[in-house]
Amino acid sequence: MEHQVFRKLGSLSLYDCASECLTSSVCLSFGFEHNTLACFLYSNTSDYVSISPKSGFDFSDIQCWPKALSGPCFVMSCPVTTRCQVDRHGRAICVPDFRGCGHPPDVAGASITYDGHYQGAMARYTCKEDYTFCHQRNISVCHASGQWKTVADICGKFRWRNPKVNQTYDLPCGPQSNFSVFLLATPTTPQRCSVYLRTDKDTPFLLDFRFNFEFAINKTVINSKFLNRWGTEVLSPLPLTIGKESGIQISLSNGEYQAVVDDVFKVELLERQSGVQPRRLSLEGNFFVRLMEIKV
Repeated sequence: MEHQVFRKLGSLSLYDCASECLTSSVCLSFGFEHNTLACFLYSNTSDYVSISPKSGFDFSDIQCWPKALSGPCFVMSCPVTTRCQVDRHGRAICVPDFRGCGHPPDVAGASITYDGHYQGAMARYTCKEDYTFCHQRNISVCHASGQWKTVADICGKFRWRNPKVNQTYDLPCGPQSNFSVFLLATPTTPQRCSVYLRTDKDTPFLLDFRFNFEFAINKTVINSKFLNRWGTEVLSPLPLTIGKESGIQISLSNGEYQAVVDDVFKVELLERQSGVQPRRLSLEGNFFVRLMEIKV
């Protein structure tokens, strides 16, 4: 019974496992794994959740079992949210019943696999297509508090198909000091195509293809802006052609920006302010972008 386990424990036999279920106000069915002597208590019944047969594993709804199996707890009626427990004097008492952690937290760009929400259960996250892992930790654990261990920003989007121009995109996994951007882009009108790499306030790098814009005609311009002041423009020939798709790669490595077009044209720019890490990218101007990938 996938995802329904709220408690997992060791048990000597199938009957002991049934007894554990009978003492719980939450348990509606149980399973017993003979090889490992593991008992699984479920918060639902086979009337509402499908059962997958498994060799060496017995499953049963609890209403099929006599309450006398619960021993001294047979005559005890415990409130909901509690379970009956036999103390060291053989007396039946009501104690809080762990009801599980519920569904693991959803994470943008990730799928989840887990077998239950019992204490110690693990939810494993896998990044979906076009997303990449941002750190090595991809597991959340159900704690005794009834909460899953906090997980966030496990996966970052790194690939966009037909991304919109005149829109801003976050770099996957936050600000970066080393990364590369790849675009398949086609200029549509003889005006201007721009790629901005930005922080919250500044523009550490601008790659600007100008067909007919201001005073730089048919030029490639690279520049940076800090404290609302642009630096000195670096001018190069224009490698793009209207209506023709080109591969554009921009990278930052060891304090140097580099832009390459169609593996032939190349321009470089040293960091104007050392250690400034861009956190987002903007596409602006008159071009169609079929693919964008940001690798960190």
